[in-house]
Amino acid sequence: MKVAQVVAGTGINGAIRHCYELTCELGEAGHQLILIHKPNAWIGQQVFPPGVERIESSLRRNLQELRRISTELKRRNCLAIHTHMSSAHFFGVLLARLFQFKSIATCHMPHFQPHWWWNDRVIAPCNSTRRYQRWINGVPQRRMDVIPNFINPDKFRATLDREAMRSTFDLQERDFAIGVIGTVEPRKGLHVLIKALPFLKHEMIRPIILSVGPIQQPYQQQLLALTEQLGVKDCVRFLDRRNDVANILAALDCVCLPSMREVMPISLMEAMGFGLPVVSTKVGGVPDFIREGVDGFLVPPRDSVSLGEKLVTLAKDASLRKEMGNNARRSMQTSFSPTQIIPQIVACYEKTLGPAKRLSA
Repeated sequence: MKVAQVVAGTGINGAIRHCYELTCELGEAGHQLILIHKPNAWIGQQVFPPGVERIESSLRRNLQELRRISTELKRRNCLAIHTHMSSAHFFGVLLARLFQFKSIATCHMPHFQPHWWWNDRVIAPCNSTRRYQRWINGVPQRRMDVIPNFINPDKFRATLDREAMRSTFDLQERDFAIGVIGTVEPRKGLHVLIKALPFLKHEMIRPIILSVGPIQQPYQQQLLALTEQLGVKDCVRFLDRRNDVANILAALDCVCLPSMREVMPISLMEAMGFGLPVVSTKVGGVPDFIREGVDGFLVPPRDSVSLGEKLVTLAKDASLRKEMGNNARRSMQTSFSPTQIIPQIVACYEKTLGPAKRLSA
């Protein structure tokens, strides 16, 4: 039995990364997958295990393209599609209803959209997303599964050590390096973290933010103006999009996620799997995998004071950072690894297809 993964977007973000890792894990387990993606997409240029076929599609919601993809899937005996991101969700629902496929959709970011109701099953990565889908989009509880995102810590390794990477960024031993991974946009709240920097400097800590991710304008200009105003311009470095995130993590002392809104951010989970303590806003599904004071700290959104206080605590206590980092890695390995999560997704597929049609490896 084959399942098609349908993903929109040509760049890279958490949803696309999740789709890529899911396709690889299922393929390595012996399942047959069809990946449908846009032309020139990042995901289409990656390496996949044997048994994963790829089909390019514009994902335009016209009858000609829908019929073409339907023909390709039926020729391959594919009965179910699993969609990721808004354009793919719309396309998938139309494909399923017009040509009689079963449809599963993962909600990587909740929005009010009517298409959610028409899926056979909806995967919510956390309970806050499940509640949103139930009460805002009207998805019946019986058609939802709460299945967390996953990472594979054993695959996410640095090729350079801490000393080499800190030297690359001219970081001194006394510098407290804070990583922020993700698109530089208002929702991610980098301005909140910048406003916390004076608290650290007041405690004689030299904070250095390494911001990794594509940059949106004019937000970056607003951030630069803020650093000038607060006298912390030398504390913030924009690294833009990078393909060596694991190496960058090796240079860090902690990772911070000051977002206003999230579901279950993979970048934060990867930092924890790497063995770093984290400080994050208490949003979405973040509290589902960060244990306060055990493997990280949680603070209210938009609260620079609380954020600064937690960062000061970590900066002043190297043994606490090590203990939290070790706890974080163990948590990712035991509760959010492919071994734990992939069987739940396969069970969702089988539940969708019915007892007579199992997804056999």
